[in-house]
Amino acid sequence: MSVLSSVASFSQNVNLGAKYAVNSTWLLNKQVGEDNNQSYTMTFGHDFGGIVHVKLAEQFGIKSEVLANTTIQKYSGELSGIDYKSVIELKTLDVPIMLTVGNKFYFEAGFVFSFINKAEYELSASNFSSYENVKENFEETNNAIAIGLVKSFEFGDGFHFLMGLRATKGVKDIKGINSMGYTKEELENLELTDYIDFGADEFKTSSLTVGLYVGLTLAL
Repeated sequence: MSVLSSVASFSQNVNLGAKYAVNSTWLLNKQVGEDNNQSYTMTFGHDFGGIVHVKLAEQFGIKSEVLANTTIQKYSGELSGIDYKSVIELKTLDVPIMLTVGNKFYFEAGFVFSFINKAEYELSASNFSSYENVKENFEETNNAIAIGLVKSFEFGDGFHFLMGLRATKGVKDIKGINSMGYTKEELENLELTDYIDFGADEFKTSSLTVGLYVGLTLAL
């Protein structure tokens, strides 16, 4: 009986569900930020997937998610005297593992492990446009830290509607390209041949996401 009681008690502390988020997404790179010919444009992406939230105690828990994530970064600038717009789109599989503190209103913090599955780049100007697959220019994985606040509304028999705010900051250089499509190595080669400082030594790319999400879970 004690074993059955323990299993039943554990089941009551497990919540399964799904979520959807709309995010302001950024691919931060100092080489881009310090170049007058490159400018960031505010861009939005999204993620969606499943949630497992295990309550270890009334005020503490562990939450894990598996998310299909789209990170988009748009740019504008000037290339050889011509105004241009460009965009990088990353498709990743994200696995956040979060510690939660609180009950109906709780704080969450933890790590996010990401696998970069797809990376595309598009450049457009008045007289030309180009598109290319740039996945090989990015790292295969990304690591990030995340913090958030979540409000849980209980209704029905064990259902919870979630509304949350989460910020996720990459802690790894995922390399990639700048708004003009150049990699760090290509900028270094240009510096050697043209004797111009293009800021290649500042070329590091990290992700930043700030978003709102909604979710629905069911206590088993």
